[in-house]
Amino acid sequence: YPENTFIAFYKAKEMEADWIELDVHATKDGKMIIMHDSSLKRTTGLKKKIWQVTYEEIKDLDADILFGEEFKGEKIPLLEDVLKWAKANKIKLNIEMKPSGYETDFELSVVNLIKKYDLEEDCAITSQVYELLKTVKQLDNKIKTGYIMPFAFGDFISLEDIDLFSVELTNVNQTMVDAIHKRGKKLHVWTVNTREDIEKMMDLEVDNIITDDVDLAKQLIEEKREKNVIEETIIWIENLLS
Repeated sequence: YPENTFIAFYKAKEMEADWIELDVHATKDGKMIIMHDSSLKRTTGLKKKIWQVTYEEIKDLDADILFGEEFKGEKIPLLEDVLKWAKANKIKLNIEMKPSGYETDFELSVVNLIKKYDLEEDCAITSQVYELLKTVKQLDNKIKTGYIMPFAFGDFISLEDIDLFSVELTNVNQTMVDAIHKRGKKLHVWTVNTREDIEKMMDLEVDNIITDDVDLAKQLIEEKREKNVIEETIIWIENLLS
């Protein structure tokens, strides 16, 4: 489905995803919109940066040109509309904030929207910009913050103002998982799409699997749950008979 659109969010809900990841940018007039890129070109065809346009200028653009006619008419969502929908549908949001440097009160705007819909416990604000996450924590300590890391090196686990680390799959190992959990923090891993990788992440006991294949992930999680129940039952019977 077209990325960062309501049709994709609806389908993720139908597939029983626990979380939805989305990307937030600010327009020239301070509206928080949902789009992955800083440019509108790839998904709408408009050769402009988001910070260069007002929401009024882009609200009627199709956000699905990569899909031809199949999803024609799918628009660029406002963060506020997605928050309202998430509240009604009881689904958590992983909100990646992508600053351009041209915004005013970017963090405050997003935090205020989350608080407006009482979603502090059901959202995480993530970013590759550590200073942004520090500001979020200063504005509202209840909102979970996640540091996105394409590469994981150095003493990042000791960073303050961070509740979770969102780490690219190939960087993750048992030592990292144990160290993060020892600090009382969580580990989200992306992008985990194959059976082998999903099973590996479950064995490592990461806290969140970010995937494009929700059905496969849920299937493997259920298989592991059933296997664990059987193994626990066998152990209980052996203990009873011993």
